[in-house]
Formats: sequence, C-alpha cells, structure tokens
Amino acid sequence: SSAAENAQRVLKEMERRFQSGVSAVRPNFVCYTTVMGAWGHSSSKNALDKMEALLFYMEEEYERTLEAELRPTIVSYMTVSLVWFLKR
Repeated sequence: SSAAENAQRVLKEMERRFQSGVSAVRPNFVCYTTVMGAWGHSSSKNALDKMEALLFYMEEEYERTLEAELRPTIVSYMTVSLVWFLKR
C-alpha cells in the first residue's frame, strides 16, 4: 500500500478512537491537510477525489461543530487546488 493509503488509514483510526471515546485527541486541520498532501504526491488515479473528499469533510464538520481546529486553512485549499491544476 502507498504512503497516502497508510496516512488515510491512520487518520481514520484517529477519528474512530475519538468518536468512540478511546482518545480525547481529535484529528485537526493539520492532520487532514497532511493526508491531503500525501494524496497529492500519490500516483493513484483517485488521489484528487480522496483529497476533495477530505476537504469537503473538513468543511462539513466545521460547519456542523464550529470547532476552529477543523476549519480548512488556506494551505488546505491550496494543497487541493495545486494538485487539481497539475493533474487535470
């Protein structure tokens, strides 16, 4: 499996642990943007779809919770935009 797939797996496990109450640590914009960057360096054909899904998830979760740590940053948007420009 690729580095991006491994990063995505770790992120999902962090989310699962937080949601189940096992961990008080919730993945934040740094975690999501880092995984988006890993997908950006991936040769996977669905890398851009994975990146966009993470960005949309961040937007939805921020709107739902208003937790600043989930709000996408300019780096989040630029990461997806750059890959979109280069891979389209």
